[in-house]
Amino acid sequence: MSNSLNQLSNSPSQISTENSLEINNPENENLERTNSNTNLEAFNIKIRPKKPTNWKEIQTTGEIPLVTNYHTSAVINNYMWVFGGFQRGHGTRDLSCLNLNTFEWKSIKYNTFLEKTRRNANIGWPSARYHHACTVANNNLFIFGGLDGKKYYNDLWKFDPETEGFEKLSDNIGPCGRDCHSLVSYKNNLYVFGGVQDKSKLLNDLWQYNLETNEWFELKPLGEKPCPRHFHTGVVIGSFMYVFGGSNGQVRLNDHFIYEFETNTWISIANSKGKIPQTRRNHTAVVKDEKIYICAGYGKAPLNDLYVYNTDTNYWSLIKDEPTFSPRHYHTSVIWENKMILFGGWNGRQLQDLHVYSIQEKPLIIEKNVIKNDMKTLFEKQEDCDINITAKDGFIGAHLCIIQARLNNWNEIKNREDEEIAITFENYFANQPLSTIKILMIFIYTDEIELEKLTQNQITDLVIISSNIGLSRLKTICENHIISSISKENFVYHLSSKNKEVISEHGTSLTKLSQETLIELFKTTTANSPIEISEIEVPKSMFFQNLSALQSEIDSHNAIEVAICAHKAILTAHSKRFGQEIFSEQNGPEIYADKTQRSVYTLRALIKFLYSGRVDHIQSNPQIALELLGAVSDYDLSTYELENVCSNIVKRSVNLNNALFILERSYETNSIDLKNYLIRFLLNNKQQVFNLPSFSNISNVSLLHEVIKELISRIN
Repeated sequence: MSNSLNQLSNSPSQISTENSLEINNPENENLERTNSNTNLEAFNIKIRPKKPTNWKEIQTTGEIPLVTNYHTSAVINNYMWVFGGFQRGHGTRDLSCLNLNTFEWKSIKYNTFLEKTRRNANIGWPSARYHHACTVANNNLFIFGGLDGKKYYNDLWKFDPETEGFEKLSDNIGPCGRDCHSLVSYKNNLYVFGGVQDKSKLLNDLWQYNLETNEWFELKPLGEKPCPRHFHTGVVIGSFMYVFGGSNGQVRLNDHFIYEFETNTWISIANSKGKIPQTRRNHTAVVKDEKIYICAGYGKAPLNDLYVYNTDTNYWSLIKDEPTFSPRHYHTSVIWENKMILFGGWNGRQLQDLHVYSIQEKPLIIEKNVIKNDMKTLFEKQEDCDINITAKDGFIGAHLCIIQARLNNWNEIKNREDEEIAITFENYFANQPLSTIKILMIFIYTDEIELEKLTQNQITDLVIISSNIGLSRLKTICENHIISSISKENFVYHLSSKNKEVISEHGTSLTKLSQETLIELFKTTTANSPIEISEIEVPKSMFFQNLSALQSEIDSHNAIEVAICAHKAILTAHSKRFGQEIFSEQNGPEIYADKTQRSVYTLRALIKFLYSGRVDHIQSNPQIALELLGAVSDYDLSTYELENVCSNIVKRSVNLNNALFILERSYETNSIDLKNYLIRFLLNNKQQVFNLPSFSNISNVSLLHEVIKELISRIN
């Protein structure tokens, strides 16, 4: 025992006076022993690996704004402009700019500017205010409305960053005075939505300001408009304005609406999927790559979360990167290059910090769960299997192409011929129980495992198996489960069995301890000193990358004009129509374009989606997206969001020259959403459309009936 204790005291661990053994980030830091006390009466073992994050706090220089809540921010070129805010019961009229390359602040003095330009009646400076709104158009900053104590403003100002001066565009004409509204720009127009008037009157009106004619117009949109609200957000993607959250004066909201600029129509988004943000107000929303980022705000308390909404897939995700900023609301967020910049806010006190989130561009992958469920069904039904895996008490079928894709790092077999791989894999698990092999195969097919349903021995076996065949993600998931379940009752079992390495590999100090010493350490812990070991970071899922790699391999075998090679098992997993109507015994694993009435390029895009869920390759090709809408109907793939993605891609390309053509194609593809959008687009531009020569050439009588029916409903 004395040798064991000497070994413990000579290890690079730290034994503190609080009776704890603490190891911080052992893989990257050298630990120093600060106390040679070897008292083993009570220990806490804590391992805290640093978690990577895309957040970073920036220390700025220069004249930092004095007021940094209830303000507005916007980016023009490489500068962030900050105006107004709330201080001691009143608004401010301060204007500051931050150089985003150097993060140095500069204050623009309005009194100096006014002295230079006092002779021009249209030139001035906005009065002090807060809860106003701003947007950018034509490289100018526009500010509308706001509040200063008791006065609600409805003036519109334009700021030119070149001259660093303001110009008043309108006053007392157009929308009523308001605060807590939204302001966006689209083409050469500004749009004001919602807000509150005179403290208690909430609004849901929509106004348009034409920057060419300098005129206001109140719009009367079609569709289901949002309820009156304030403290919401509005952003623009393509030809749509997205409104999210806010408050109706009674409760906070997390509903979501789209306004179609080209059709003057509101649409409620009621079927969003994923992790939808909790109700909130005073949050921010910014746009990057067709995605909306919702940051912080006020729920039941100030928040510091970050959500992303994919407009193509109608899917919400919670970004789990650990934030560096404290909870807050009344802050601002802007996009610059591939970064989101968060500034200021309120959390019981004014905040003046600045944080940057680096947005990592990822391929567009949709309907992960549906694709995984299809793969699980394929395995469970045991259809089209081409290998049988032998276990200790039985055998189970599998698909060689999926095994190859998912185990592409298994050095023992990856360079062999298919027949050798099959023979090797079929007999590799002959000493393992069938139940464990089934669990392993489900993970290979779906990248998912239900650990709570497994025994400790099964999880231990999976650690060993996954290590042998190169499934590092499964190995780490199982290890973390073992670590999290360590208690005094089972600690000795883990140390004296196969799982000693599960614990010992986490820190250089623990690896130097003998098994005997670790057991003694366990025995001397008291009831009040639990052993805490944090999880290892799990390698990211390679499930879709594996299938994409498999799809890339078959690309090299595909003849451009003749046929497209694919794996029958994977295609029939998604749609029985492939097996029933497309494949035949004489064709083998080939899809002939002339038998499907689809182009080779469309079928390639469809197959890429079915293998990996990726659709980023069609985002800039509305023609392929339109053809894929037909393929969705052909192969009965309506359970996927592929239709929604393709429809949005096509919508963004619609104009007066192609609208009639796309309308007829949408009717052929049974895309109701796209068809209804195009009908609204045509009727909203009916004077130009009805004079087009192509309008007289519409051959689909049923389609004409629908257009006329919608026109009559608008007249009524």
